[in-house]
Amino acid sequence: MIEVPEIRKMEKRDGEKVLQIYAESIEEGFYTFAVKKPTWEEWDAAHIKEHRLVADYNGEIAGFIALGRLYRHAYFSGVAELSVYVEKKYRRRRIGLALLKALQTDAADGACWVLHSYIFPDNLPSIRLHEKSGFCQVGYHRNIGKKDGRFKDVLVYEYGLERKGELPCRN
Repeated sequence: MIEVPEIRKMEKRDGEKVLQIYAESIEEGFYTFAVKKPTWEEWDAAHIKEHRLVADYNGEIAGFIALGRLYRHAYFSGVAELSVYVEKKYRRRRIGLALLKALQTDAADGACWVLHSYIFPDNLPSIRLHEKSGFCQVGYHRNIGKKDGRFKDVLVYEYGLERKGELPCRN
């Protein structure tokens, strides 16, 4: 039986471990366009404080999920990009799924109405995770960014959140 982690709000004290998990994913070169680990101040400024969660697995941070703003215009204020990362040694334990489900509830209680995720087409584990969580592919960006000097494509996944009777984009 797979043990389910405790999902809780991220605290400042979790920052070092969050950056360590993110750096591991950067080094793997498979999950993000980023090429170097940000400082805590850079990471903190790029993510919405109210929508950051960690998976506490037997007293250790095993993964995290956070939302960042996609657009500066007020009329897009409820559209957010999610980032979900699980430490390598904790993968395949449904931690990513637990984080994503918790964030969907957390974000629906806030000011978000649509979540976006940008995934490399060869990142099959992330694609499966998002599809299990009700996300649908709504786009494909060709040559959207460079990684290791070469252009890469991304798939655009979206999840509409129901919020206070409003009708969001449906999956």
